[in-house]
Amino acid sequence: MIRRKLAALLAGAMILTSLPMVSFAASDNRVDRIPTIKKDTELTPIPKLTIDLKDGDALAANDKFTLSFDNAEWRIDDDDLDPTKEYVVGDYAYRIITKKLLEFRIVSDIPAGDQFSIPMFVKVKDAGEAKVTIDSMGSNISAGTYVIANVGDGATKTTITDTKNFSNTLELETIVIEELKPGTIEDVDTKEKEIKLTAPAGFEWVKGAKLTAAGGFNSITEKGVSYGTYGKDKKDDEEVLVIKYSATRGTGNGKILITGLKLKSTKDADYGDVKVTVSGDNITEETIKVGKYTEYGITVKADGDPRELFSGVWELDASGSTVKEDDAHKLTKLVIEEEVVDSWASERKTNIEFPEWFKVAKVKVDDASNIKNNFKGKTNEDDTERITISKDKNTITLSDIEVDRGTKKDKKGKVVLLIWGSIEAGAEGDLVAKVSGQALPESYEVTLAKVLPTVKGEVKPVEVQLGYREVKVNDITITETKAGALKRSKELVIGVEKMGFNKNFKPDVEVTSGDLVLGEAKVKGGKITIEVKRESKTASTIVIKGLSVDIDRTLPEGSYALQIGGPAAIENVKSDVKDPENDYKFDVDVYEVDDFVKIVTPAPHKGEASGKSVKVAFTVGSADYTVEGETVTADVAPYIKDGRTMLPVKYVAYALGIDPSNIKWDQATKTVTILGDRVVQVKIGSKDLVVNGAVLTMDTAAEVKDGRTFLPISWVASALNVPYSWDDATKTVTFN
Repeated sequence: MIRRKLAALLAGAMILTSLPMVSFAASDNRVDRIPTIKKDTELTPIPKLTIDLKDGDALAANDKFTLSFDNAEWRIDDDDLDPTKEYVVGDYAYRIITKKLLEFRIVSDIPAGDQFSIPMFVKVKDAGEAKVTIDSMGSNISAGTYVIANVGDGATKTTITDTKNFSNTLELETIVIEELKPGTIEDVDTKEKEIKLTAPAGFEWVKGAKLTAAGGFNSITEKGVSYGTYGKDKKDDEEVLVIKYSATRGTGNGKILITGLKLKSTKDADYGDVKVTVSGDNITEETIKVGKYTEYGITVKADGDPRELFSGVWELDASGSTVKEDDAHKLTKLVIEEEVVDSWASERKTNIEFPEWFKVAKVKVDDASNIKNNFKGKTNEDDTERITISKDKNTITLSDIEVDRGTKKDKKGKVVLLIWGSIEAGAEGDLVAKVSGQALPESYEVTLAKVLPTVKGEVKPVEVQLGYREVKVNDITITETKAGALKRSKELVIGVEKMGFNKNFKPDVEVTSGDLVLGEAKVKGGKITIEVKRESKTASTIVIKGLSVDIDRTLPEGSYALQIGGPAAIENVKSDVKDPENDYKFDVDVYEVDDFVKIVTPAPHKGEASGKSVKVAFTVGSADYTVEGETVTADVAPYIKDGRTMLPVKYVAYALGIDPSNIKWDQATKTVTILGDRVVQVKIGSKDLVVNGAVLTMDTAAEVKDGRTFLPISWVASALNVPYSWDDATKTVTFN
């Protein structure tokens, strides 16, 4: 079956090898070949997606990631597709969720610095690019999308290696014509063949085209080239270049590389994308974009894939006159390059603006092609006239930069910048720079980093009824997003928004995966503190159990977040003392995980106060009470004073069906008002009990204990008009 074939392929492909790594990303990913193939065809030869892990970023057992496919499907029969079945192949296992989605699980730890490959065992669908996308699912594998095949519809597929902007003459990049299977360009070795390149009106071809054999062609011979001249015929609406050739065959799909192509614009040329139609003998007609004709042309881009950086990190040293350059803070290089002469008015201001959660610490010129006055190697520290950073550290400004146009006035300027900065704790997602200003014809946006928090928290919310003071909470899971995220000899501090952990409950802390070593967990000032004894070499997971939180009764309904911080997790927090490094740090000192505790209004029990008979029992000394046999927990317990059993009025009213919103407390007058079948009012320290406006004089005053109003049994029953019984043996009062 197909699945057994896949298992054999994976077993051969997923062999680990130790390789040195230099990339800052968690892994370097690549596809070893990108074949050109006909649509609705099984991909062959089979490309491999190779994943190289970075030094220090291993994969732990049970780490997961997914592969999803665009314009391709995994090769499996519909009858064999079982998304619950897992297939183990060496150190890995996989599930075929759908034909377009596979989930991989690490069976045993994979060391940092190793590499593995996954064969792309797919069938391509339609014309265009077939792609695979990696979702890291929190593992140390970099996310990304990669082309695995060029798919054609016909005999051949035509592509171009790159496109450019131009203002006069365009030197085209290499055009590649590839057979979708061997022999689709028929009789090429015995008959003269023809290639036609048709340009739009307003452009004319410039001599210089050259053919080169590749792939399944051993050699190619040009038999003649003809160039038309635009405007020779007033009816011209296109310009055709015809190349005649023959070739000798080897094995595999034949490829023809066309180089040396040039297009020159005329006065009739229209601005915008320039597209060329490629056709010919046994060549599938296709129209491809070869460039963009512009009056002005500037490229603003990242020099490579965005680097993975982590929020809350501080490895810089900005205490002196220069800022230390550290890879943990370095963005992908930013390139500003002219494609058309005089497009960049570089003497004017070019602004590079970042979001508020990123502060620029240092800028260095990595390259300065055709820039005057030794700009390469300069920094904002030694060239304060041309490179400045705003006071809020969010914007870089370049100004007074002169481009050396040369004697022919045809030189184009280019600047490549290295940028280091600090990222606010909790920030996550794309770090996008907006490049604009008087010097540029338009504004540009470019992604220079992918930002992750150093740790992630996971919790299951616990719901707490309004008015409770203490409640047990669910387990807390904290996972490092990279090895060494939690720093040695520093404390991890865990708190709850507007609440505190109860010091009487000792946290049970376990490192469930990875090799992080922690000290004893303590509860101080409502927060859990844990010292990191040894940093992890494999990203680790911590589980904390056995916790309870203390809740202020005045807190309103709503959700309250878990807060993860401390110098072990977040290092770039502003200090309270004067420090030059504060310019690059932030006030945020915690990562927040929403919905840790939810304070809710409890649903009232439908009891006597709502017209339905119900049995409610309270026991002296116990915060637990029962409603029709169901145990409910209050935050205070009944007690005996001067021979009288004192009950919390609020919880008796709850149990008997009074809606919590109808139990009011007036702080100014110290008065409780209960709105049920009767309106009851009692004032702390007073013997007056007001029922429906009638004043009853009690033989004792209402009192407060542990923040709750208490009355003797008889007066509670009288106020709420509910009969009761007393069991002296069990010290239990039952309202019937």
